[in-house]
Amino acid sequence: MKKKSATLYTIGYEGRTPEELLAILSEHGVNRVADVRQMPLSRKPGFSKSALAEFLTSHGIEYVGFPQLGTPPAIRNQYKKNGDFARLRRDYLAYLGTQGPEIAALRELAAHGGCALLCFERDPSKCHRSILAEVLASGPGSALRVEHLGLGDEAVEGDLFG
Repeated sequence: MKKKSATLYTIGYEGRTPEELLAILSEHGVNRVADVRQMPLSRKPGFSKSALAEFLTSHGIEYVGFPQLGTPPAIRNQYKKNGDFARLRRDYLAYLGTQGPEIAALRELAAHGGCALLCFERDPSKCHRSILAEVLASGPGSALRVEHLGLGDEAVEGDLFG
């Protein structure tokens, strides 16, 4: 029997208010946000872990933190220095190879549908969440289909890296 496909969304909150984020999530039927920031803090009001969790929960969206699946500081700092996304991708994939239990837990949540990976960067092609989404969708027995939300507020399906 073929496993039913679920959509795994990704979204960045850069340039948005909490209300704008909520509108996009609601429009796509998202009922769970997996925050994949290593440090779930923000200078933008409403986007630090506690405030965001409270806001989303009050609107019927579950908030789950996965800080272990964020970009480790050494990898993030190297990327800030050199802007080499190919290197970030390689290093982050190697790091994810050490995070089996966290990946399995997130894949299980995502398999139920209505889940969005959240990070800061608006453009998923410049964010670790797109790499994580690929890993989750390509896992053994995975039937996840990835859609990146919020680029021109249109969903972008599939692999951004060719």
